[in-house]
Amino acid sequence: MDTDSTLWAVDWGQSYDMVYGHAGTLWHYTDCVAKVGPTLLTPEDGAEMLSDPCYCYNSPITLSWERLCVACKYDIYISLGETSTKVVWSSKAFKPVNPASPSLVIKSGELDCATTYYWRVRVNEAESGEVLRSPYSSWWSFTIGSGPEASVELITPGEGATNVPTSNLAFTWSPVINATGYKFVLSANADLTSPVVPETDVSVTAYTHAGPLEYNTPYYWQVKAVKDASLISTSATGTFTIMSKPVAPPEPQPPVVIPPAPAPTYITPAWIWAIIGIGAILAIAVIILIVRTRRIT
Repeated sequence: MDTDSTLWAVDWGQSYDMVYGHAGTLWHYTDCVAKVGPTLLTPEDGAEMLSDPCYCYNSPITLSWERLCVACKYDIYISLGETSTKVVWSSKAFKPVNPASPSLVIKSGELDCATTYYWRVRVNEAESGEVLRSPYSSWWSFTIGSGPEASVELITPGEGATNVPTSNLAFTWSPVINATGYKFVLSANADLTSPVVPETDVSVTAYTHAGPLEYNTPYYWQVKAVKDASLISTSATGTFTIMSKPVAPPEPQPPVVIPPAPAPTYITPAWIWAIIGIGAILAIAVIILIVRTRRIT
């Protein structure tokens, strides 16, 4: 595999120029592209590339590889997997600006952010104009980073919210472009260990926890956006505190019945009785005196 192939042939046709020999001339041809494909150089296999700072697609990417023998043109394929059935970008018979150091620039906006791509190259034509087809190079991958539209923003409960109910608690977050799903986790620990809700796959941007959660306890939650099996973005860790346990009202007490106050008892002093007696005696004396006076008259 590490040597060229030498091909031999006998010229059978009529020759019109001695330069090319006569019928029966033995020819030999050295084939330097029959056994191996080009060696890829950049970006490194598995590299993460920058996305556009404003939009969810790639910044310019330069693909480069070693020149194979006397190759001049190449076929290049970019796929969503290590298979030609998922090709999303291709260039056939591409001629690099510098054939001695072949490369290709993928312009900004041609690939999606937060997506992993695979690419490979093969020789298409030699510098002599002969059409050749080398084996393909191996598949290499690169991932376009998450753009500004690919970040997860937690919405409810709001950051630091308090007096949150213990049951039927609704969580919501912002949608992420190109995401095929989300992963939700809830824990009473800031590092999300020992989760109350282990990492759970969610297809929409909301999750409801039936509960109940502990009263007067802080909780922490996080959401990850994924595209198929690839992670797009991880949110910040949100926190909120459950309401305090309600205080039960005191039991009603029977009404207090206050008995009516007794009627006041008055005691007449003795001196009043003496005055009354004296008054009565004087009244009787006056009456007697009046009667006697009338008789004398």
